[in-house]
Amino acid sequence: MRLEDLESTVQSLVPRLVAWRRKLHQHAELGLECKETAAFVVRELEEMGLELRTGLAQTGAAALLRGNGDGPTVG
Repeated sequence: MRLEDLESTVQSLVPRLVAWRRKLHQHAELGLECKETAAFVVRELEEMGLELRTGLAQTGAAALLRGNGDGPTVG
């Protein structure tokens, strides 16, 4: 991917990321009592088609990013 394409892709994500931040801050949760926040994050990651492991440290989740096989993948 060319740098210009990457910049364009990132810019197209900004409105969605801002909306996520606003949603999460409107319903702030603390510490390990982040059940609604964790559920929101898991739903969004599932919609992206990522492989998930949930229930880590109570409310944690991890997603697996796979490359396309055409070279190294960095996330």
